[in-house]
Amino acid sequence: ALMHLLKGNIGTGLLGLPYAFAQAGIVGGPVFMFFICAIALTCMDMLLAANHHLCKLDNRSYMDYGDLAECAFRLGPIAWLRNKSHHAKNFINAMLIFTQLGFCSIYFVFMAGTVTSVLEDFDVHDALTEYARLDVALFFVPVVLLCLIRNLDVLAVFSMMANVVIGTGVIIIFSDLFDHIPEPGRLDSFKSFSTFPLFFGSAIYSCEGIGLVLPLENKMRNPESFKYVLNGGMTFTFALFISIGFFGYNKFGDQVQSSISYSLPDEWYFSATKIMFGVAMYITYALQFFVPVKILMPWVNRRFPYGNHVVREYIFRVFLITLTFIAAIVIPFLGLFIELVGSVASTSLAILMPSIIFFFSLHTDTSRSDATKLFYRVLVFVMFIIGIVGAVCGTIVALQGIIEAFSAPGFTPLVPTIAPPTETPTTLTTSYPNQTTTLLNITSTLAANIGQVVVHSANQIVLQTNSANGSAV
Repeated sequence: ALMHLLKGNIGTGLLGLPYAFAQAGIVGGPVFMFFICAIALTCMDMLLAANHHLCKLDNRSYMDYGDLAECAFRLGPIAWLRNKSHHAKNFINAMLIFTQLGFCSIYFVFMAGTVTSVLEDFDVHDALTEYARLDVALFFVPVVLLCLIRNLDVLAVFSMMANVVIGTGVIIIFSDLFDHIPEPGRLDSFKSFSTFPLFFGSAIYSCEGIGLVLPLENKMRNPESFKYVLNGGMTFTFALFISIGFFGYNKFGDQVQSSISYSLPDEWYFSATKIMFGVAMYITYALQFFVPVKILMPWVNRRFPYGNHVVREYIFRVFLITLTFIAAIVIPFLGLFIELVGSVASTSLAILMPSIIFFFSLHTDTSRSDATKLFYRVLVFVMFIIGIVGAVCGTIVALQGIIEAFSAPGFTPLVPTIAPPTETPTTLTTSYPNQTTTLLNITSTLAANIGQVVVHSANQIVLQTNSANGSAV
């Protein structure tokens, strides 16, 4: 259970933390990360406590995240929500699907960025500029082939390989971070508040293991000891988060890339480390992809009861992979993509819904005193407000950053850049306090930019084709 817990929380979120700390400062990063980790762990403990109480109250031996939300709303204190409790389960499932597919899209961007970074290590990327837009497409067929494996036991073998690769890669990264540690005083202690929402989105994205809490407890031989495993494992994980975020930002400063693996020196063994992380995320894609398929396939079978069900599942898998592939091409900015998924979905799953579920479970919990219930209600209210503010601000700033990155001079459409253009952070820092753009306007602007990207790309392809035909003649 401990190994699964660590694996579920260590991924692209860990590698992106130095870039996140660059948005908060060398002092602000560790301090704010500590509070976010404390909130995330508290919410995990609340989810476990609510699960124990509601399972006993509802005469169940086990409930998953969606079932727990439905039960909490059905037995909760608000009467008009009791008849609509099924919507709570649907919302949890929708957020799980969005989060997992978002992770998968981010893995596409990460793997493409790894190719770009490794090629630049060997000074060959410039010679491949005209083919740069194929970086993401290189992985489409391999990912499809891996995700056609329907047996989770087979994927578990690949998961063990990914664990070894990620562990080795993290050790190599720390060996570089501890080699000639720079003076932290040269960096800003705290950054502007305008960039803090970007930090929040990346930080909460890294705490991505909330969906594993209930399944892991259920599979343990002694479920009553899982709380100690959870607290011990997550304390180690959060200490790792703060360490790599602090030392990574301290090592590379404001020039740190959206994944610290991209910032490693161009020595051959660091290039090999980048490739190792790329392979690990390729394997992890299939594991993350398994969750939305499991949730959605019953609906697909009911909605499209035609032909062989195995063929139907294969077609649906390819369809979902294509969606994540398109999202990776449309939004090729790793750091901003992480911040967007973290702000929208990870905040809902890691902070907002555990707080609501625990709050509703207190209504029928007679084992706690009134004073204890009052304390928990105040605590839940504070965490809920933090989650709402962080989610809204993080989403707005991430979308604004994506729009400005599309509009930045020199941006080449559909090329998986390692990080947003350098103009983006400066623009965000100076302009955000005066921005009152609504999410609707941001979404419409993003759609317009995407349309321009598609038209520009089509024109480039036509010009290249005409040029090639002329050369042939």
